[in-house]
Amino acid sequence: MRSTPNAALVVSGESPSGRKSVGTVTSYGAIRRGDVVVFHPPDSGLAPGSSPQPTTVFLNRVIGLPGETVSVAGNTVRINGAPLDEPYLAPGTVNDDFGPATVSMASFFVLGDTRQNSDGSRMFGPIASSSIVAVGTTILAPAGHKGSIAGSPR
Repeated sequence: MRSTPNAALVVSGESPSGRKSVGTVTSYGAIRRGDVVVFHPPDSGLAPGSSPQPTTVFLNRVIGLPGETVSVAGNTVRINGAPLDEPYLAPGTVNDDFGPATVSMASFFVLGDTRQNSDGSRMFGPIASSSIVAVGTTILAPAGHKGSIAGSPR
């Protein structure tokens, strides 16, 4: 376990609304589909000329598990050919066509809930399990968004 249970974590950057969020993270065992993970991004998906800082973290939702095949067609994410139910997405969320891609055994396929405004495995490939720092559990701020993370299995 690589994180401190119930530690406050500030995730800042350019969210679609431009706001900063504060939440709690937890130590974790097995990563599950639907978990929102905090991870260090791989170098390959960054904009040309940019480089991650050692403290840079991304926040995305786990979509594909090791050994699964992920694809997106007709605005629907598919896991091993079956449509994935994603009740946490806002109405009108656009999924660009992708894949298929098979997730290696020590990796996870991640996507942001705001697909058009976030980097994810479509941009930089599956993430290594060793890059995961924590699993998000609760949103503390802003006030209108307090509560459990929607769609999280925890």
